Amino acid sequence: MVLQGRIADGEHVEAALGDIQRARRNGDSIPIHGGSEHGIFNYINSPYSASGGGYPDTIYGSSFVITATFDGIGQPRAESILTYSLSTDPTSPWFGDQTWLYSAKQWVPMHMTQADVAANVVIPPYTVSG
Repeated sequence: MVLQGRIADGEHVEAALGDIQRARRNGDSIPIHGGSEHGIFNYINSPYSASGGGYPDTIYGSSFVITATFDGIGQPRAESILTYSLSTDPTSPWFGDQTWLYSAKQWVPMHMTQADVAANVVIPPYTVSG
């Protein structure tokens, strides 16, 4: 999507949204695609800031996006993305990981069978009791 037109202060804009619309993660400025017009699948809202160079921080919009289909033999196939990433802890390796994937229009495969889940464990299971 290309943003064209004039901003309230008279500045002319003609740029891809990812060039001026950003998300901040640990000092990184991550390009964010999407827009705020009705009917857009990928809804994103970022306030305009002339001093911030455009739309310097996304405030809300798509957060969990999933696509799902069935293959030729009826097995489910799905991909998803957590646009704001998995963790709110800036020290976590999952603080900005999926935001970068989202920026690159990449997806995370969803594992649908026990064997698929077992083959793709990222951290060991943790049992809560009590």
